[in-house]
Amino acid sequence: MKTSNKILFGVIYTLVYAFFAIAMINPEGTGTGIFLVPLLTWGFLFVVLYLLGRLESLRARIFFTLLMAVHYLINLLLINNFWNTPYSGGSSADKGKSTLLASWDRETNIILFLVAWYVLGQVFIWVKFFKEVRSIDKVKI
Repeated sequence: MKTSNKILFGVIYTLVYAFFAIAMINPEGTGTGIFLVPLLTWGFLFVVLYLLGRLESLRARIFFTLLMAVHYLINLLLINNFWNTPYSGGSSADKGKSTLLASWDRETNIILFLVAWYVLGQVFIWVKFFKEVRSIDKVKI
């Protein structure tokens, strides 16, 4: 994968995700910020994209895997904090719900799109990783 293609993928992946994650907050501020959490460690993904194409050494492969693991771990810990944030605005039917559940009732399609977009990007990155490692290992044999 050429560097320009990696940068293009990273920018498009980031901009689309960020746009919809910010849209989930809503203009009134009554939405959920849970989808902004992955953006806190998004820089790791650009380092990982840089590493793709440079995975000849075991050290680079371990670094790639550790960066992804740290990205996922931090996201899980932060999402856990956001999960039960009480909803403070909107209709009385939403009172007592978490902001995520209240947002789910109003914006189901956007939430499904965000989750699918994030997962597809992650799958793409991991598929590229395994293809590259496999092709490097075949050459060495």
